Amino acid sequence: MIRIFNQVKTYKFHHGVTLVELLIVTSIIALLSSIAYPSYTSYVLKSYRTEALEALTKTQLHIESLYSTTAESTSKEKYKALLEKTIDKNNGSCLKEDICKIDDNRYLLSYSLTDSGMNIYTLTATPQPTLGQNNDRCGTLTLNAGGVGLSNSSGCW
Repeated sequence: MIRIFNQVKTYKFHHGVTLVELLIVTSIIALLSSIAYPSYTSYVLKSYRTEALEALTKTQLHIESLYSTTAESTSKEKYKALLEKTIDKNNGSCLKEDICKIDDNRYLLSYSLTDSGMNIYTLTATPQPTLGQNNDRCGTLTLNAGGVGLSNSSGCW
């Protein structure tokens, strides 16, 4: 007796990615990127703003801690001598990296002196357009000798 086996024919279908599936995935990635990128840039601006605030605060603390040990004639001259040793008035860079380290492409530091009072000196961090820091909502940051910080917008200090 001869047996005949029925062979079941199996077909292997090759599954690939269709053009429609690629377009759907690409559009989902583009949508997520368009949502995430503005959040990322605002986070970067805020982190450099925090660095500038830290530099202003550390500079003020450094100036005030050395104020009593400096032997100059008037308080304005004392502050001027201390500030000249800390911040370069010409290019806005920090001369003491351990005190006021800051990215010069993001913020430039400066100072101004008056005769007396809380504003005998004012430290300023000016945002630079080189890397887009001028798009930060807070704008220019200032800190006076009394420890009062100001900016163009509330909630920045």
